[in-house]
Amino acid sequence: MRNANNHLDADPTAKITFVTHRKGFDFLLKGAANKNGNSYNINVEKLMARGVSFDVRNSTMVACI
Repeated sequence: MRNANNHLDADPTAKITFVTHRKGFDFLLKGAANKNGNSYNINVEKLMARGVSFDVRNSTMVACI
């Protein structure tokens, strides 16, 4: 997410999409936090406000249910 912010700082018109696979989407779940207990939702919401999108593949959702 830091790299996405860096790209947007350099080019605010850049189009960035995070495409998650398998367990890589865990950080998007409600209440997800890093090893220090810091919530991911704040950074995700800030990136979304800058136009970044997050895409979870349907096959990932089916496999993880």
